[in-house]
Amino acid sequence: MTPGKKTLRLMEEAPLFQDLNAADLELLLTVAEEEVYNPEASVVAEGARGDALFVILEGSVDIVKAGKKGPVTLVTLGPKDFFGEMSLIDQEPRSASAVSATKTTVLRFPSDQICALLEGKSRILSLLITRIARNLSQRLRMADEQILALIEAGE
Repeated sequence: MTPGKKTLRLMEEAPLFQDLNAADLELLLTVAEEEVYNPEASVVAEGARGDALFVILEGSVDIVKAGKKGPVTLVTLGPKDFFGEMSLIDQEPRSASAVSATKTTVLRFPSDQICALLEGKSRILSLLITRIARNLSQRLRMADEQILALIEAGE
């Protein structure tokens, strides 16, 4: 589904895009695909090829990792959050699954198309990569705290 003006307004509010102007967002929307998922639908599967970045417009998505005793929900993301950003950076297989927790609408930005679109547009690329790096840093700090708690609980 082609994104519309409502989508542009939601993008303006998303932290990933907050440093971009309206023209930048409209440019990004040229490669975006709006997708709707019913509850418990798989958006991406752990181990699959990472080929897109996703921004949640409505609903929520569980980030799930396969554990020894079954799936473990690592975090639940909501509107304006994003996931799949690692595929833009390392092109490695997905490190976790993303499953819609509710009826969810996302914007899907195919990695190859967004990279081609931003070739030669270093300002936009730099702003996006900085936002992605900040988000990854926050997630790493949270993971460090969780690891510490697990280690201390086992002592």
